[in-house]
Amino acid sequence: AETGRSQKMDPECAVGHSWTRMPVIIFLGYIVVDFLSMLMCDVIAGWRNLDVPMFVHHMFIFCMFTAGYKNDAGMWFASTLLINEASTPFLTAFWYLTYSDRKNSNLFMMNGIVFVLMFFLCRIAFIPFSFYQLSTMDFCYRHINADTFLQKNAPRILVTGYALIFLLNVMWFKKLVYGSMKKLGMVSRTEKDTADGSGTDKIRKHDTRQQLLSDDMRNS
Repeated sequence: AETGRSQKMDPECAVGHSWTRMPVIIFLGYIVVDFLSMLMCDVIAGWRNLDVPMFVHHMFIFCMFTAGYKNDAGMWFASTLLINEASTPFLTAFWYLTYSDRKNSNLFMMNGIVFVLMFFLCRIAFIPFSFYQLSTMDFCYRHINADTFLQKNAPRILVTGYALIFLLNVMWFKKLVYGSMKKLGMVSRTEKDTADGSGTDKIRKHDTRQQLLSDDMRNS
């Protein structure tokens, strides 16, 4: 029994009906909800600046994970890569503290420190390790039944996916470090930073417009 459990933890290119497919399905639900949130808040309502790399990331992940699930290609690696999301609660806390005007609080500072640390460990450090695990499987060249187009090209798609995801995360980590250095006063704020402001300003402007509209309707 112990051997069976340990084998489940070893890298696999095709998992069949293993439980390792379930986390991917759950994550796809989260991706869809977050994508719709970005579409409504960023694109349609304009409450926040659209994060184009994040927008592309969500579409890419949804297509890749869905295709991988359907064709049983790389599901073990997709599931273990969800360790990346261990940093997401701290991102959520970051936005909550930002929009509730607590950017100068000790809680904001502590959350930022933990966020940067978790982002580095769970993404910048873990993605190359996961790629190394893929390399030990010969990039799945001989471990997937090549019955469909995606299965035949799974090794190339997996390598491309890893490269794109890692580059996006490096770019985001660079922004995180730069933002942290600004917060600590290690670099000066630029005119662009001041002009952009925070998302809080946009929400306030939206709320002001809504209040004025309501007042006009009551007075008419």
